[in-house]
Amino acid sequence: MKLKQLLVAFCAGLGVAAAGGAAVLSQPVETPPSLVIFEGEGFGGTSWTITRDIANLDSIGANDSARSIRVQGRWEICMDAGYVTDCRIVDADVTDLGEHNGSMSSARYLGPDRRMTNRTSTAPAIAGRPAQPGQTPSLPVRRSSVLPNTDLPGNDYRSFDLARGQTVATCQAACEGDNRCVAWTFVVPGSTDHGICYLKDRVPEAGPGECCTSGVIGA
Repeated sequence: MKLKQLLVAFCAGLGVAAAGGAAVLSQPVETPPSLVIFEGEGFGGTSWTITRDIANLDSIGANDSARSIRVQGRWEICMDAGYVTDCRIVDADVTDLGEHNGSMSSARYLGPDRRMTNRTSTAPAIAGRPAQPGQTPSLPVRRSSVLPNTDLPGNDYRSFDLARGQTVATCQAACEGDNRCVAWTFVVPGSTDHGICYLKDRVPEAGPGECCTSGVIGA
């Protein structure tokens, strides 16, 4: 008898959910990060897929083999192992790496790109109209301020050392490309050769600091 009562209550709950279905918005699901390296231009030839930072692509047999790439998310690719030398940030497929052909030795993930990553999600209803299947709303571009001689101490959830050739702009781009990040601080070279980037999930109280350049998303 108790089981029957539970089933009746469950079915009643489904009825309520269906009645209010118009107010339920499906949430986009973030596509997992990946970087696919192809030995040929135009995504041809042997390929390797990576889903995490790799300081030396020789560890998977892909050193100096990239001539085209497919990406999900924002990645930094560098000519030499250890994330150094002629690094660049990519957040879209590249059919021909051009002068970088065959000269990629390390890659690391910086965060999701600024595009909607789930193209199969149902878009939210707009102005009371039902969402259309497959409709993909555009996301606002994330931009941050740049505050010279400013420190934002604390609330770090990620930090990384910058490599040769990287600048404060690398730190800023890493934050703008990560939806979790709301503020960042770049510490000038000193304790490290090329500086450190700190990404923050809450905005700390700002203070003066000649060591640092900081920024806040949307400020």
